[in-house]
Amino acid sequence: EQDGLLDMPQELTLPGVDGHEELTIPNSCPTQMSHKWYHQHCQMVPAWHHRQVMQKFLRPYLGQTLADLANVAQESASDDVLTIHLRADDIGRYPGYEWGQPPCSMYQKIVSDHGYQTLMIVAKVVAKGKRAACDSWLVDYGRVHGINVSRPRDSTVAGDLATLIRAKNLVLSFSSFSLASALLSKDLQVMYRRRDAKWYSILHAIVNCDAPRMQEVWTGVTLYEYNTSLQEERKGSPAEWLRTFPLEQITGPFTCQHGSEIQPEI
Repeated sequence: EQDGLLDMPQELTLPGVDGHEELTIPNSCPTQMSHKWYHQHCQMVPAWHHRQVMQKFLRPYLGQTLADLANVAQESASDDVLTIHLRADDIGRYPGYEWGQPPCSMYQKIVSDHGYQTLMIVAKVVAKGKRAACDSWLVDYGRVHGINVSRPRDSTVAGDLATLIRAKNLVLSFSSFSLASALLSKDLQVMYRRRDAKWYSILHAIVNCDAPRMQEVWTGVTLYEYNTSLQEERKGSPAEWLRTFPLEQITGPFTCQHGSEIQPEI
């Protein structure tokens, strides 16, 4: 068991052909895999199919700690709560990922557009008390505008993951952690993300509203995207850019919903 997160069996029985000699790798899949599985996945497989696999073959094997937390009432499961994942743990080592995070003003626009009264912030405090760029910004914004700001009762990795899994309204960080949580969720109704982050070229994310015939997430879930039109000529600190990007330069929301006709390759 991995810190209470997973309790996987030694073997999984998958449906399909009996003989491995009959299995072939689809053309849309990489032929050489590495341990960085999230950066090398099959292309042109819709998000609903990835979620189907996660729900069937991973969710039943959540570790006891995570399963218990995910099965109890969470504040993030309320309709009027906006859950925000802020990537903080390793962001300093990967500037490209920090540049891809939503600017603080994007959260302001989401709250203004959709009327949320409570923000649930899921973010790890790293060394020397350092937090994500928008963490204190959101706290100040909530205080000024009378919006409640909460954090998970359990601040462990399992507690953070359970909060994200139970969220009904979730703002994705530029990170596989929040997206994996969404795929494991049975409660999610609305997702938000920054449209112009490099979801494909850097993160290889499996929800891609720009790809032909891939305009979908999965049944019952709507994805709203906001665009910041960030230019390639980036200067200065990404954290400073995130905190100061002007609200009036954010456009959207643009809607990506379930409805793709594409079928996964077999």
